Amino acid sequence: MKRRMGVALAVVCWVATGWGAEAPKVEQPWTLDASSWERGKDLLPEPVLRRVKSGEYWFRVVPADAARFHDNYSRPFWEAAAANEDKYDLDST
Repeated sequence: MKRRMGVALAVVCWVATGWGAEAPKVEQPWTLDASSWERGKDLLPEPVLRRVKSGEYWFRVVPADAARFHDNYSRPFWEAAAANEDKYDLDST
């Protein structure tokens, strides 16, 4: 009986603490340079990407906190952005 209680308590503690559960993935800062230029193919214009590829440029890339990013801009900006949504089209070429 004591053994069963001990096993049950261990299982409850294991589940309650989340032991064995994966932590949420948080993107870590990284450097975009000549060794990792492929990761910047969809982020940079071609002339800048060529300079990164040649080693002339490098960039430190850090994750952005969405709440802090939002707070960097004023309420009128966000209202105007919402009013302009679907009003304009960007040409990808």
